[in-house]
Amino acid sequence: MRNELAHRPGLLAMPSTRRELRAAYTEGQVASARIKGMALAAQTALLAAGSLSAMETTLIQAVPVGDARYKTIVDAFTVAAANELYSMGMR
Repeated sequence: MRNELAHRPGLLAMPSTRRELRAAYTEGQVASARIKGMALAAQTALLAAGSLSAMETTLIQAVPVGDARYKTIVDAFTVAAANELYSMGMR
């Protein structure tokens, strides 16, 4: 974008234009950081949910009497993780 504007003499020299460009760039950087943070959080949640689900399956086979408890714990984690991701998107 800056290269395109460089071909228009005087445009970048205007203080208001420079401020607007800086503000737009900063806004883009902030949005990019939020998106990257959300992606990292989603990846972490998915890996943890998968690991907990695998552990749940193993425990159900080893100690079937705890089946309902294992499922409740994994489901509670999944809901909490999903809520956290949702709230990140709403900020």
